[in-house]
Amino acid sequence: MSLYYGNNVAKDVRNGVVDVGPGAWVPVTSSLPQGGSGTQTILPGRQWIQLQARGPGAIALAYTSKTRHASFETTVPAYSAHSAKIIPANTIWQEPLSDTVQLWARFIAKSGSTAGGMKLVVTEYS
Repeated sequence: MSLYYGNNVAKDVRNGVVDVGPGAWVPVTSSLPQGGSGTQTILPGRQWIQLQARGPGAIALAYTSKTRHASFETTVPAYSAHSAKIIPANTIWQEPLSDTVQLWARFIAKSGSTAGGMKLVVTEYS
């Protein structure tokens, strides 16, 4: 983010959708359109990320950092979704997060729910 009169202003913004299911941790980036396939990439120079969770249930969030060799850890978070930070459905979550941190998400169903996942709208700012 460049400085504009002393305030941080986004110079690049990218928006995308991540389909999050209950079975495994999913990397969270804005690089794919909904239902898209391919390699997900973090917006270079990212300083903020904003998430909007849409659907039933909640989203668990976890983080991994780049290794000293400047590549991300190849393993997903090793802990339970119930030990992670949880954001409820239909909320907007925003936090400062650099491009050296990979955000992961996993769906958590409400009690008695038969939903198989939810949509996470992701906006990255640099």
